[in-house]
Amino acid sequence: MKKTRFVIIVILAGLSFGSIISAQPRPAAVIEKMKNFNWMVGDWQGEAWYIGRDQLKTTLLQKEHLVSRVEGTIITMEGRGFDIPDAGEEAKIQFEAFGILTYDQQNSKFVMRAYRGGNYIDSDFSSNPDGSYSWGMEGEWGKIRYTLKHTEDDKWNEKGEYSRDGVSWFQNFEMTLTRQ
Repeated sequence: MKKTRFVIIVILAGLSFGSIISAQPRPAAVIEKMKNFNWMVGDWQGEAWYIGRDQLKTTLLQKEHLVSRVEGTIITMEGRGFDIPDAGEEAKIQFEAFGILTYDQQNSKFVMRAYRGGNYIDSDFSSNPDGSYSWGMEGEWGKIRYTLKHTEDDKWNEKGEYSRDGVSWFQNFEMTLTRQ
């Protein structure tokens, strides 16, 4: 009797779970929105530079690996910046980050979660009138914004800017990558 009851409970739970899954909205709208970023999927490489807290400019070899996943509803982004070694030396990773980009249907906007150094940020990923996209973060130290653009010659250009007050901005990062 207990065994029969257990089997019935398991079957009902399975049917309930199946109906919950089938009740989930189909991702067609998200897939359609994410097509805006199909150009990004693949491997990219090129030069990048940033200005550190010490105000020194550092040049890197930047590599980005982007993959469309979960039926085209998200794009994962893995970025690594390598120092440019002297002849005979091996390049070392100086920068590493991971991000997930998707479309938030409930709020009708693109969103990104980016991870770096044990921390993460959530950011809107907004389109600009010139066809570029912007994302950023802010804290008690100020604001950082990034603007990325797919150029006519199939390059990925991204610039970063910093502001203490949200009014005056100065560029502190740029990368221009070529599809590999």
